[in-house]
Amino acid sequence: MRKRVIGISLLIFGVYLALVNPIFSILFNQVYTIGFYVPLEPLSYWVEWLLLYGWFTILLAILGVFLINYGYRTMKILPKE
Repeated sequence: MRKRVIGISLLIFGVYLALVNPIFSILFNQVYTIGFYVPLEPLSYWVEWLLLYGWFTILLAILGVFLINYGYRTMKILPKE
């Protein structure tokens, strides 16, 4: 029972890191210019976003995939022999 609870909690946390966090990061982490407003071109905007927030978002998504995998393996109950 205890392994199943740990597995489910790892699955929930992994799904948050792999799916929900990248969506929130793309929506709410905006790149702005300092000082006067200067419109950014789309390519330079995404390059700046990747340098500021994207690398950490990708790292957390990879960690979330590993947690989903580990949580699924932990949750599986093997039959007793």
